[in-house]
Amino acid sequence: MQILKCMEKKKEINVNTYNNPKVSFTTIEKRYLGLVANLDAGVIVHAPDTSIIYSNPRAAELLGLTEEQLTGKFASDPEWMLFKEDNSILPFDEFPVNEIRIKNLPIKNRVYGVKRQSSELIWLSFTGFPVYDMNGNILEIVISFIDITALKKAEKNAKENEKRLLDVYKLSHIGVWKWVAATDSVTWNDELFLIAGLDPNGPAPTYAEHPNIYTPESWEYLNATVEKSMATGNPYEIELELVRPDGSIRNVIIFGGAEYDSNGNVSGLFGTVQDISERKLSERILIESEKKFRSYVENATDGVFVINRAGYYLEVNLAATSMLGYTREEILSMHFSQVVVPESIDSANIAYTTLLEKGRFSTEITFLRKDGSNFTGILSAIKLSEAQFLGLVKDITERKENEERVKSLLAEKEMILKEVHHRIKNNMSAIQGLFVLQADSLHENEEAVLALQDAANRVQSMMMLYDKLYQSNHFSRISIQYYLSPLINEIILNFPIAIPIEIIKQIDDFILDAKTLSSIGIIINELLTNIMKYAFHGKTEGQIAITIRLEGNQISIRVQDNGVGLSNDINLEKSSGFGLMLVQFLVKQLQANLKIEAHNGTTVLIEFEI
Repeated sequence: MQILKCMEKKKEINVNTYNNPKVSFTTIEKRYLGLVANLDAGVIVHAPDTSIIYSNPRAAELLGLTEEQLTGKFASDPEWMLFKEDNSILPFDEFPVNEIRIKNLPIKNRVYGVKRQSSELIWLSFTGFPVYDMNGNILEIVISFIDITALKKAEKNAKENEKRLLDVYKLSHIGVWKWVAATDSVTWNDELFLIAGLDPNGPAPTYAEHPNIYTPESWEYLNATVEKSMATGNPYEIELELVRPDGSIRNVIIFGGAEYDSNGNVSGLFGTVQDISERKLSERILIESEKKFRSYVENATDGVFVINRAGYYLEVNLAATSMLGYTREEILSMHFSQVVVPESIDSANIAYTTLLEKGRFSTEITFLRKDGSNFTGILSAIKLSEAQFLGLVKDITERKENEERVKSLLAEKEMILKEVHHRIKNNMSAIQGLFVLQADSLHENEEAVLALQDAANRVQSMMMLYDKLYQSNHFSRISIQYYLSPLINEIILNFPIAIPIEIIKQIDDFILDAKTLSSIGIIINELLTNIMKYAFHGKTEGQIAITIRLEGNQISIRVQDNGVGLSNDINLEKSSGFGLMLVQFLVKQLQANLKIEAHNGTTVLIEFEI
């Protein structure tokens, strides 16, 4: 080459001086020198001792020095280090210029990394050849190199992306395959071996062996699809059943596309295989569940309605059509307000607004049938989504009618009980009157008179209970305070004595049944009668405290006076007095505990559970 001859003769001449009038170059030599100076590749000419005798501007730029700084430097100069593609340091003997010098052969496309001082690593592709003198000895070594750093980064990114893609395939259980039709060679990734239940260390089945890994129906479908894709080049997506060596079947989706040769003809196929067995199982379970649910809904005795946000029906079950008397098709064209009696429209609208705002409601509505009759139903509804709402209607017409009948019977019973209590009270009043008249006629027998008066007081206690029951709305249970407070006043008034008596009543307000109240009333009557007769002899004043408390399910009754107290020789259990015997009997009937204390008067404490 003329440029190399020129360099041989004029080694001291820089290429930038090629148009210096003092230097004589031919037109062709100038042309070649201009071309080298403007190449995008670096060009360096070494002497046989590897010293640099020429460099173009691009070489200086890539190596981070000026052309003047490069001139005279050797390949071994510490200005730079060279690395292999595995990032290991390139031995000095393998430097491009040394490889050519030692082997006396040209090199081509050697890729090495070059680390310049205070600069980042760049990747260069080297090509070089020796120039010989007339005797065949190496005169110069010409090295050219181009910057492939961007290409190496792209390759690195591509490898990283490929690795990420393979990781994604693995995590997603996606197999990757490729088939070359001419040789029937098939390649699989490891994930595809796992999907097929085969050993990843073994060979992938050839296409001719594929009938063995699919069910007959799937193989027939796959073969027809492959033939069509090979003929047209069109991609495909099909769902098949793959058979593993153990006989188990996996559901897979295969995506395939065509590969072309240099002439534009389809040479094979490539694609992916995704195992969707779990998804198919879930779908089957979901379908079965949906069938069962639909069966339950269709056979439910309650009406099932699905409406949209505007209030129109989207779906109903058989019970709903039976309730309303319309066909399914008729109901699906109706608004919910069309099956509600006019009197219930406002309630239905309020319920519907509540459903939209809060997502659920339950209310009682009267519905209108197609034939004009109506029925009462409990409507419960929930929001399925922003666009759909589910309602359940239970026909309670029969229950409502039964409730009305029960109310009527209860009212009739209440009237009968009221009449019974009224008659019992009147009968007791007559008995009390007879006791009083009999006592008035027995002036000569004071003991008999007192006995008749006591009996009359006991009858009065029971008569007052029935009077309270008659006035109450409840005929078996009544407030103890409502009953005992006036009874205590009546008992005290039966004993007019000269001294003042203070009555202290502390009675909790709670409800008891009539039987228990009757026993308590008689006990209170006997205790107060005994106090009024005997407690205050020789006293100028007296005090009686009646306290009744309910704590949990425990009732305590305390009757206390500040009178003379009981004699020490009185034994309640062995008393022959009728009144005290009656108290003892009623206490046992209540399964109560009885305590009597004689200190600053007499205290009687009765406790029992309800």
